Amino acid sequence: MEDINVLLVCGSGASSGFMAANIRKQIKKVITSIDEVDKIEKSDLLISIIPIFENIPKNTVIITPFINYKDIDMIKEKIEKIKINKKKIRLKRHLVKISNPKFFYRNLEFKNDKEALRFMTKIMEEEGYIEKSYYNEILERENRASTAFGHIAVPHSMRMNAKKTGIFILLNEKYPINWNGQLVKIVLLFAINEYEREIFYDVYDNLIVLLLEEENAYKLTECVTYKQFIKEIIRLIK
Repeated sequence: MEDINVLLVCGSGASSGFMAANIRKQIKKVITSIDEVDKIEKSDLLISIIPIFENIPKNTVIITPFINYKDIDMIKEKIEKIKINKKKIRLKRHLVKISNPKFFYRNLEFKNDKEALRFMTKIMEEEGYIEKSYYNEILERENRASTAFGHIAVPHSMRMNAKKTGIFILLNEKYPINWNGQLVKIVLLFAINEYEREIFYDVYDNLIVLLLEEENAYKLTECVTYKQFIKEIIRLIK
C-alpha cells in the first residue's frame, strides 16, 4: 500500500477532527490558513475547507465546511488516483533498474522450455548477472513445480544468489513454447539477488496480476522494444 501525505487546511477544530476520523493516518498536518501552505513541506494531497481562488495545487480537493459524504467520496477518489500514480512511479523505477535491452527478445523458435532457458541463462551469464549453475537451479525449480500457468512462465531459482537482480523478457506470440505441456507466449526469467528481494517481489507480484488477464498479455506481446514493454506495463497497471 502506498503512503499518502495529506495536508488539511481547516479553520475549524471540530471539522478537522471529523476529517481525521475519516482519513485518519493520512493527514500529515493541519493548518488554519491557506497562507501557510507555501511554508510547509510538500504533501501529496491538499484538502481545504477554505476556498482557494488562485495558484491551486494540482492535487487539491475543496470541500464544504461541514464535510458531508460527497466530500468524503471526492477525497477517497483523489487519494486512490494518487496511490495508483505513486505505484506506477515506483514500479517503473524498479523495472528500469532490473531491465536490460540485451534481455529482450521476440518470436524465437525453441523446441521446448529447456532450450529457451538455456538461451536466456547463457546471455544473462555473459552479462554478469548469474553463475553458470543458475540454469540447473532453474530446472530444479521447474522439476518441483512448473512456473508456467496458461500463456505465461516466470522461471527463477529458489535461491536468491544472483550477482545482480535482472529480468529477461521473451515474447513469443508467433511461436509459443511447449512448457511442460502448456503453450507459453510470455516468459519472464528472473535473476534475484538477496539484497534486492523487495524489488523482485514488487515487480513479480504486479506483473503476475497484470498478465493473468489475456487482453493485457496480448497487448504486451505486441511490444517491439523493452522500453515499449515497460511503458505499456505502467500504462496498464491499476
